[in-house]
Amino acid sequence: MLASQSLRQRTDHSEKTVETIGAILEQEDTSVKRKVSKAMEGLKTAHEMFHPASPADLIFELFKVPNKEYASVTKLLKVLKSFGLREKDPRLKEMMERIQRIEDLREDENQGFHLRRHAFKEFCYQNPALIPW
Repeated sequence: MLASQSLRQRTDHSEKTVETIGAILEQEDTSVKRKVSKAMEGLKTAHEMFHPASPADLIFELFKVPNKEYASVTKLLKVLKSFGLREKDPRLKEMMERIQRIEDLREDENQGFHLRRHAFKEFCYQNPALIPW
C-alpha cells in the first residue's frame, strides 16, 4: 500500500513537472524559458555521452562526406591500407568481393565509392575483420 502510494505521488509530480515545463516553453522568450531550454540541451548532451552510438555509426561519422548523408568507402580503404592491410588480405576477402560487385554495377568509375548510413553500417557489420563486435 505504501509503495503504490509513493509511486502515485512520484507519477503525479512527474506529470505536473511535464505540464509546468510545457507551459514555460510556450511562453514568450523569458529568462526562465531560456534556462529551461539550456538545461534541456545539457540533458540531451549528457544523454548522448552516456548512450553513445554504435561502433558502425561512429565509423560512419569518421568517413562521412561533409554536408552529405553518405560516407566514403574509398577513404576507409585508404586508412586500412595505411595500417598495413592490403586488398588481398584474407580477412578482407569478403569485403573486397562485395566492393567489387558494387563497383561492377556503378556507371561512373571516376567517382569515389560512397554508401548511405544504413548501407555503410550493414557493410561494416558484415565485415567482422573490419570491426570486431
